[in-house]
Amino acid sequence: MVTVTIESVHGTRNLLFQWILANVVGLTLAMMSLAVIDRVGGEDGGLADGLSHLIGLALAGAAVGVLQWLVLRRMVYRAAWGILANSLALPVGFILGYALAGPPIDFFAAFVLLGILSGSVYWLVLRRQTCGAGWYALASSVGWFLGGIAAILVGVALGDHVGAVIANETLGYLALLAFIGITGGLVGGTITGVALARLVRSVIASTR
Repeated sequence: MVTVTIESVHGTRNLLFQWILANVVGLTLAMMSLAVIDRVGGEDGGLADGLSHLIGLALAGAAVGVLQWLVLRRMVYRAAWGILANSLALPVGFILGYALAGPPIDFFAAFVLLGILSGSVYWLVLRRQTCGAGWYALASSVGWFLGGIAAILVGVALGDHVGAVIANETLGYLALLAFIGITGGLVGGTITGVALARLVRSVIASTR
């Protein structure tokens, strides 16, 4: 029993670090992809702009999901469903937020819907393998909600400073998007990672 416990703790610590890293990298790349999407989309509010955001953010969300799946694939059965959840959450949340209130609510809504959809999917997957999986859905919703708030606060606080330091508008926008992705991924990834590590520890223990 002692050996199992030590292995479980070691494994879940690795999981926590890998999960946070996957979300930070994934969300940073996803947010930075908006700079490319904006250039491809053309005029704001046009059909091409809407389609470019829908397709581009769906691909960006899928990339986040793939990174999460790489972390979970050996421990959580059917974790690949998270790819679908993320590929829907980012574009739908961003477009809804933009339609309702515009920037920066579009970024915030993307984070919020990411938490709700991915939390629901991972809950459905995890509940077949361990008890208490519903806590992950709650942690995901709260974690990405707080991640969204933190990301927006950082974006608002650093917006003018980044513009002053980086003269090139495109590079400045990329840098600001990177800060938004890093902050949101770090906060959301840490909160969901702690909850996920507890559940995966139960999954590992139940298989011994």
